[in-house]
Amino acid sequence: MKNKEILLLFETPFTLRDYKRFYVDELVKNGYNILILDITKIMQPQLVFEKIKLSNKKVNLIYCNNIYQFFNEVNNFSPSVCLSHVNPSFKNALKKLKIIYFLKKRCIYVNHIASYPGSNSFLIKIVRTIILFPFILLKPHYSYVLGPNSLSIFEGKVIKGHSLDYDLFLNEKNNKKKSLNSPYILFLDENNPFHSDWEILQVKNPFDANIYFKELNMIFKKISNNLKLDILIQPHPKANKKQLEKYYNFPLSNLNTASSIKNADLILAHSSTAIQLAVLFKKPIILIESSEIKKHKLSRDYLNNFSSLLDLSKIDKENVNFIKEIPVFNNKKYNTFKYEFVKFKGSPSKFSYEIFLDFLANV
Repeated sequence: MKNKEILLLFETPFTLRDYKRFYVDELVKNGYNILILDITKIMQPQLVFEKIKLSNKKVNLIYCNNIYQFFNEVNNFSPSVCLSHVNPSFKNALKKLKIIYFLKKRCIYVNHIASYPGSNSFLIKIVRTIILFPFILLKPHYSYVLGPNSLSIFEGKVIKGHSLDYDLFLNEKNNKKKSLNSPYILFLDENNPFHSDWEILQVKNPFDANIYFKELNMIFKKISNNLKLDILIQPHPKANKKQLEKYYNFPLSNLNTASSIKNADLILAHSSTAIQLAVLFKKPIILIESSEIKKHKLSRDYLNNFSSLLDLSKIDKENVNFIKEIPVFNNKKYNTFKYEFVKFKGSPSKFSYEIFLDFLANV
């Protein structure tokens, strides 16, 4: 690719975590000029969020307040490639279609397609396809796809990639340093009662924090006593640790998620995407189906789907005492999951940015 201008486009608030996850510094080091456009205010004008500042002066981050500002910024930057995190949806469909149409006329448009074990029926998928048919007419030129499960008629020419958790796995697997000396059980916190997604999705937060944490603490205590292992909490990346410390009766991990999972003896979770890391590190998993999770259909469906796909036990406050030993994971199910949701079988085991750089070198 002769021109070196790359546009990164986000429809939800851009974070420093996104900056690291999408390897912005690596792209800059390889000679690319990066513009990041956050169009959250175009999609959700009422949403209040914290704007960040980047330390890398070679990267420009702009928050667009309206679609005309977006058009001007794109025209001024004149990107060769856009890596977009704007996905087909009925909500804001007209705005999204305008943006995609505009970008496809001006650069190579690549969308980033995530893979998550959803529970949509075949009928729901058909209905969704009919409703979102205009997006099929405006397919991206290319799609960076994380696994076979992500493939659909909405994609352009496929770039076979893998999940961002696989990058974390690659980075951590060769680290021989033991993070903690004593064995422990790790819970993957999802920040459910305080997650910003409830506001972004414009839905009422269904979780009562007091009930949620009280029940979890009781379950954790019983598991810890039964298995004679300490409990450690892995905070969600967006969680306020000081806030969580007021609710959990167990210590929070100061390590990164991949390191904490790699060195744990057992993983407890609801339906965190970090379960992918537990699968990659071949860790036994038990799913916690608390009363607050059971009340929320989407959370319950995701948990049940993980249970089915990975052959995982589900426990609640009524049957927690049945856990007397660490379960044995189903290796066949884990491998099937890996090559369906995490990466393509046979795709290169290298970092996402390296795959993307290979694409840029040959486009």
